[in-house]
Amino acid sequence: REYMGPGYLKAVWENEFLRFNTTVEDHQGPFWYYFHRFNLNGIYGYWLPFVPAGALVGYFLKDQKAASFFKLLLITGLFYFFLISASATKLQWYDLPLYPIMAFFIAVLVDQIRVILSSLELKGLHFPKLIPFLAIVFLLFHAPYNQILDKSLRMQDHPFQADDHRIGKYLQLGMKGKIDLDGKY
Repeated sequence: REYMGPGYLKAVWENEFLRFNTTVEDHQGPFWYYFHRFNLNGIYGYWLPFVPAGALVGYFLKDQKAASFFKLLLITGLFYFFLISASATKLQWYDLPLYPIMAFFIAVLVDQIRVILSSLELKGLHFPKLIPFLAIVFLLFHAPYNQILDKSLRMQDHPFQADDHRIGKYLQLGMKGKIDLDGKY
């Protein structure tokens, strides 16, 4: 490749390796920038306490294939998290590969709760064993679902997100007939 396009290896070195230690276009932040994005900004904050619990459950699964898979996810997720956290350049989308990994951990935790509840002997109760599980699922998903409704239907945001959602709110008001959008968008 270098022979066909002189300077290619230099460009790769500068764009891929040097940017690790150098901030590009003032996209900088502290080491815990991505953790704060998960936790404080409400992106994954509700689910964050369930991630370590799910990782622990996944690590100790009886099924060795599944346990090996979760160990691989844990190592991969932690490595990637520390890699992007140590990088000087911090961009919002660098943490996207972590969301499916965290979702796997939460899913294995919810599944193990289901397994435990279905194995319980509920003496004197004549309702399906699925009802306690559904109650727990409802409790787990009620708060994040309300948060989604607040953002999309009720147009309630955190103050730091107002500028990011300015156009969306403008268009929502236009769709409701409160603002004339004729010829503007």
